[in-house]
Amino acid sequence: MHYTIATFDEVQGRLTVDISKSGNEYVVGIWDKEEHASTIKTFADLQDAYKVFEKLVSWCVYGLYTDNQRKEFLLTGTME
Repeated sequence: MHYTIATFDEVQGRLTVDISKSGNEYVVGIWDKEEHASTIKTFADLQDAYKVFEKLVSWCVYGLYTDNQRKEFLLTGTME
Protein backbone atom coordinates (compact mmCIF):
# COMPACT_ATOMS: atom_id res chain seq x y z
CA MET A 1 0.00 0.00 0.00
CA HIS A 2 1.27 3.47 -0.90
CA TYR A 3 -0.05 6.71 0.56
CA THR A 4 1.07 10.32 0.95
CA ILE A 5 1.78 11.55 4.46
CA ALA A 6 2.46 15.23 3.66
CA THR A 7 3.06 17.48 0.65
CA PHE A 8 4.68 20.91 0.38
CA ASP A 9 4.03 22.88 -2.80
CA GLU A 10 6.01 26.03 -3.64
CA VAL A 11 3.39 28.53 -4.81
CA GLN A 12 5.85 30.74 -6.69
CA GLY A 13 8.44 28.03 -7.25
CA ARG A 14 8.61 24.99 -9.41
CA LEU A 15 9.04 22.21 -6.81
CA THR A 16 6.71 20.02 -4.82
CA VAL A 17 8.23 18.05 -1.92
CA ASP A 18 6.40 15.09 -0.40
CA ILE A 19 6.83 12.27 2.06
CA SER A 20 4.99 9.00 1.55
CA LYS A 21 4.74 5.50 2.95
CA SER A 22 5.22 2.64 0.53
CA GLY A 23 4.91 -0.78 2.11
CA ASN A 24 7.43 -0.88 4.96
CA GLU A 25 9.48 2.03 3.60
CA TYR A 26 9.20 5.79 3.46
CA VAL A 27 9.78 7.84 0.32
CA VAL A 28 10.79 11.51 0.07
CA GLY A 29 10.29 12.97 -3.36
CA ILE A 30 10.78 16.21 -5.24
CA TRP A 31 8.56 16.81 -8.26
CA ASP A 32 9.85 19.45 -10.70
CA LYS A 33 6.83 21.05 -12.39
CA GLU A 34 8.86 22.53 -15.27
CA GLU A 35 10.86 19.41 -16.12
CA HIS A 36 7.96 17.03 -15.35
CA ALA A 37 10.42 14.81 -13.52
CA SER A 38 10.79 13.47 -10.02
CA THR A 39 13.75 12.81 -7.76
CA ILE A 40 13.12 10.29 -4.96
CA LYS A 41 14.90 8.54 -2.16
CA THR A 42 13.65 5.65 -0.04
CA PHE A 43 14.25 5.32 3.71
CA ALA A 44 13.70 2.41 6.08
CA ASP A 45 12.81 4.68 9.01
CA LEU A 46 10.20 7.46 9.21
CA GLN A 47 12.43 9.63 11.39
CA ASP A 48 15.25 9.59 8.80
CA ALA A 49 12.83 10.38 5.98
CA TYR A 50 11.24 13.21 7.95
CA LYS A 51 14.61 14.84 8.70
CA VAL A 52 15.32 15.10 4.97
CA PHE A 53 11.75 16.23 4.17
CA GLU A 54 11.92 18.90 6.87
CA LYS A 55 15.30 20.19 5.66
CA LEU A 56 14.12 20.41 2.04
CA VAL A 57 10.94 22.25 3.00
CA SER A 58 12.83 24.72 5.20
CA TRP A 59 15.19 25.48 2.30
CA CYS A 60 12.17 26.20 0.10
CA VAL A 61 10.61 28.48 2.73
CA TYR A 62 13.84 30.43 3.26
CA GLY A 63 14.79 30.45 -0.42
CA LEU A 64 18.07 28.66 0.19
CA TYR A 65 19.95 26.75 -2.52
CA THR A 66 18.99 26.09 -6.11
CA ASP A 67 16.50 23.47 -7.18
CA ASN A 68 19.32 21.31 -8.52
CA GLN A 69 21.22 21.55 -5.22
CA ARG A 70 18.11 20.44 -3.34
CA LYS A 71 17.70 17.45 -5.68
CA GLU A 72 21.38 16.57 -5.29
CA PHE A 73 21.04 16.68 -1.49
CA LEU A 74 18.05 14.34 -1.64
CA LEU A 75 19.96 11.80 -3.74
CA THR A 76 23.35 11.96 -2.05
CA GLY A 77 22.77 13.42 1.42
CA THR A 78 25.47 16.01 0.69
CA MET A 79 25.84 19.17 -1.31
CA GLU A 80 28.89 20.56 -3.09
